[in-house]
Amino acid sequence: MKSQLTRSLWWGLSRKCPSCGVGPLFKSWFILNPICSNCSCSFQEREDDTYFFMYMSTGLITGIFIILMFFIIPRDLKFGKTVLLFASVGLFVLTHPYRKGLAVAIDFVVDSRSEHPKHQRKNIS
Repeated sequence: MKSQLTRSLWWGLSRKCPSCGVGPLFKSWFILNPICSNCSCSFQEREDDTYFFMYMSTGLITGIFIILMFFIIPRDLKFGKTVLLFASVGLFVLTHPYRKGLAVAIDFVVDSRSEHPKHQRKNIS
């Protein structure tokens, strides 16, 4: 059986609630749901705690592009710059909900293991 850490991270990467794995994390590609429709785990309260992970993952992607620029030198520099621009923007957009879901899951796991959790589950009415 998977540990809670592995389960929560997988659910976050799958854009599901890191608490129950059922409710969707996102309303749309970029917008988090306020709470889980299944267990009422709060997502939007966690959003501010995800900026570090999002910043670091963006830096990782940027670093990969910089390393690739050392090995792949285009014949036409303007064309190379255009390809780089569209590839980087495309990759950032395509990976956003997966990176954000993972960030929310990391915050959930860290917070749930804390002695004094910052985020409490809301009661389902």
